[in-house]
Amino acid sequence: MRRYTIYLPLYNGVKVLAIGVNEGAEIEPTTPFVVDKPVVYYGSSITQGGCASHPGMSYQAILSRHLDVDFVNLGFSGNGMGEPEVAKLVASIDASCYVLDFGVNLPSADSVAKVYGPFIDIIRKARPETPIIAVTPIYMVYEYWKPNKVTFMRDVIRKEVARHRKTGDQNIMLVEGFELLGPDFSSAFVDGVHPNDLGMQAMAKGLQPYVAQVLHVSGRKYKLKR
Repeated sequence: MRRYTIYLPLYNGVKVLAIGVNEGAEIEPTTPFVVDKPVVYYGSSITQGGCASHPGMSYQAILSRHLDVDFVNLGFSGNGMGEPEVAKLVASIDASCYVLDFGVNLPSADSVAKVYGPFIDIIRKARPETPIIAVTPIYMVYEYWKPNKVTFMRDVIRKEVARHRKTGDQNIMLVEGFELLGPDFSSAFVDGVHPNDLGMQAMAKGLQPYVAQVLHVSGRKYKLKR
């Protein structure tokens, strides 16, 4: 027997009418994930997996295989704006962990500051104990010339995480996106902003120890050649 996972398209809608198997094949219920609840990701097109070559190569899908955990991908291309209505939607999902990877779709660091704290507050009101991993933006090539809005967005996210930790919230964690995918890995981008498959693997590898830590699980170890 083999265990299969079907990854639905990252952008297109789909109706599954049938799944074909060989004559005489048997289908049995799969073994459960090692954690009962899914990891919920919220963010931009990078979160959505926009430039992965196929749905199984988004960083969430890679992490899911390595940690044997289910996930919900709420990445919205160009629209990871941190609206309170979306925060309530995210919080309505009973998750094992929330990974917040948003900010770059907003026009400025000031606009991020207006929504980021309230977004976390809404989740915390509904899910006071569920771990939250806040990821600052990964490297973007236009940072090479001068500091810009992305540079200052990172500071906003750091301050919001620090604010919550000072109030006693020890279930929120900061992950630096620059360390997941930085300027030393230029071959990992399609356009200097969106990761290709190599970049998705790098993000999965970088996030894995943090997600594993908050979920108290161990996963497969793998090497990623730069």
